[in-house]
Amino acid sequence: MKRLYGVLLLAGLLVISVTGCPPRTAGNTGSNERVAGSEEQVMRVNVSMTEFAFKLDPNTAPAGDVVFEVKNDGKAVHVFEIEGQGIEEETSRMQPGETATLRINNLKPGTYKVYCPVGNHEDRGMKTAFMVTEN
Repeated sequence: MKRLYGVLLLAGLLVISVTGCPPRTAGNTGSNERVAGSEEQVMRVNVSMTEFAFKLDPNTAPAGDVVFEVKNDGKAVHVFEIEGQGIEEETSRMQPGETATLRINNLKPGTYKVYCPVGNHEDRGMKTAFMVTEN
């Protein structure tokens, strides 16, 4: 029986050495960064919402596709809304501790308004600007 396992192990190693491992491609790097030569160029922006402020990291991005990774770090319900240059997009109402992802394709250069449309949150200072620059 030990000899059979040894033969099977040897055969498995032989198959691996002949076929090799598949090469890494842009689709399986596991990275959130832009990948040179890949067709999909996506910028990721981390957003933290609190009473009554936004923190965007980074707060600028080159024109193109942007994914906002939003987290409600506050104690109240909040919404992330962005508008400008002909777009107006928002997350659903987010409870404290919840996260959401908002992808916006083909953002054009310019200044975008970011704010929380819940109650009087915007009036209380829960607003900021997001800049999109030329590539």
